[in-house]
Amino acid sequence: MSVSRRDALKLAGAAAVGGLLATDARAAVDRDAALYPGGTADRWPIVQGPTDRTSATFIVMAPTVATFAMEVVAGGIARPDPRLLNRLDLPALGVSLFELHVTGLAPGRDFELTLRDDDVGTFDRRLFRTLDLDRPSGRFAVASCMDEGYRRKAITMWETLAREAPDFLILLGDTCYADRRNPRRDEAGMARRYVHTRLGLAWFRMERLVPTFAVWDDHDLGGDNGDRTFVHLPFARRLFDAFWGTTGNSAWRRGLGVGSRLEGFGQRFYLMDDRSFRDPRGTQGGRQWGAEQMDWLFEEIGTDPTPAWIMSGGQYFGLQALRESMEDDQPAELADLLQRLSRIAAPAAFMSGDVHFSAIAAIGPERLGYPTYEFTSSSIHSTVNPGPVGRGKVVAERRHNFMTFDVDTRRGWQVGARSILEGGAVAFARMAAIAR
Repeated sequence: MSVSRRDALKLAGAAAVGGLLATDARAAVDRDAALYPGGTADRWPIVQGPTDRTSATFIVMAPTVATFAMEVVAGGIARPDPRLLNRLDLPALGVSLFELHVTGLAPGRDFELTLRDDDVGTFDRRLFRTLDLDRPSGRFAVASCMDEGYRRKAITMWETLAREAPDFLILLGDTCYADRRNPRRDEAGMARRYVHTRLGLAWFRMERLVPTFAVWDDHDLGGDNGDRTFVHLPFARRLFDAFWGTTGNSAWRRGLGVGSRLEGFGQRFYLMDDRSFRDPRGTQGGRQWGAEQMDWLFEEIGTDPTPAWIMSGGQYFGLQALRESMEDDQPAELADLLQRLSRIAAPAAFMSGDVHFSAIAAIGPERLGYPTYEFTSSSIHSTVNPGPVGRGKVVAERRHNFMTFDVDTRRGWQVGARSILEGGAVAFARMAAIAR
């Protein structure tokens, strides 16, 4: 039996979808109509995932019983039909994740993505662009720690980020607090938490979609300080992949675990999986990324002198109580990383999340042979860190925030970093030039 979208929404209301689609989403639409298509309070969440110059991936979360078609149009001309590449059904919740891939596109122009069915016609419309990866400059945003329990901030912080108009977004972990409000810590509870997070964040309802690339940290995994021994690791990987996309293209491809590599705007971005291969805390000589993933990084990064961002959920540097860092927990692995980075031609900078404050820390030339920085972006809406956050940092900010980076590689590697608060206020801003 074919079920229309209208009936699907009624059926889904008895499961997870109906209860969370309404109140906060409608509040967002009512407050800032410029960011949302008209009447989108009951629209399904959509994320634009891995994207390059000529293709884009979209992950649609919809009621499992729904029937719908997707179309991409530019200048009144329909593009090739999107292909369904992957689907994950979550029967107990009545929802499914559909990963769809669109090709035959071009950078520098708007495309219209529509969802429709035979019953009501077109019921959703979004705008998107591909990535003009050949440009030597661009803007990207970085965020981490997204607890949808902060219900107002789960709207206003994402509206603020959207107004910064980044070319793309990188999420460095804790994209879902799968271990929170999940007393049994089981797979059913983890799936519910992923669904609730996707429903609760305004980023997935806005008219203009933005390419989003993600890697995980412990809360996505489903256990605080989780590691490779976590009993639900395979299931957590399936969830994460389904919610963020797995389809490679000319600019983005998967690494090990949920890690990946992105290249564009005269730079390379390495998103490292800091949980799938992590040894339990206290392991003698323990590793965070694991030997195989470290080798993968240097097989990739050692090929040319293009500037490289080394990105991970957890911090690299720092010996501070109650905060994880590679320097504190896996000092031998950090020493290996720095030694190998010091021998390659590409300049490197570090990017992290997790600690619930944003900061820029100067990394002296004794570490790599040249000065560089660790940039930390955390949290966009989660617990505010009550402790001292500025010790040893150039600048730091504990309030809810995210960071944007205006980067230019035409005359060296120039990085303009800003920490943005709710409403667009700038907490701090710094320019950095990174060169060997």
